[in-house]
Amino acid sequence: MVKRKKSKKTSQDPDGSFFYVQVFDGGRKYVTQTSVKMGLRKPWYKPNPEEIRSVIPGSVLSLFVQDGDEVAKGQELMVYEAMKMHNIIRAPFAGKVEQVAVKSGDKLQKGALMMAIRAHEPLHPAQPVAPELYFEDFE
Repeated sequence: MVKRKKSKKTSQDPDGSFFYVQVFDGGRKYVTQTSVKMGLRKPWYKPNPEEIRSVIPGSVLSLFVQDGDEVAKGQELMVYEAMKMHNIIRAPFAGKVEQVAVKSGDKLQKGALMMAIRAHEPLHPAQPVAPELYFEDFE
């Protein structure tokens, strides 16, 4: 049995109505038509690592910092209640609190901005592993 290296290749035609997918190198190429629903999807944007946003709906119970405070990595910033659990939100890195966008008692939706922290050192995004293996144009 010959094992083939799995690499997903995708491309899209110029008018955006078809996607071409090839799962294995040298394997079959598949064509799929995009749907109206796909065209209406909300676009994805890379999140800003200096913004702390709610991941699920909930309520702010208490705040431990305010605008202008210096915070250390792991320092408690706030208590956020979601799904009947109290979650302690901690600083992901050392920095200065630029903006506290909530106050105690606020009810938040998913994705709401809670706080913005300016990092003391530049943040390096995670490097993707060999992206050319996954998304390539057809020749």
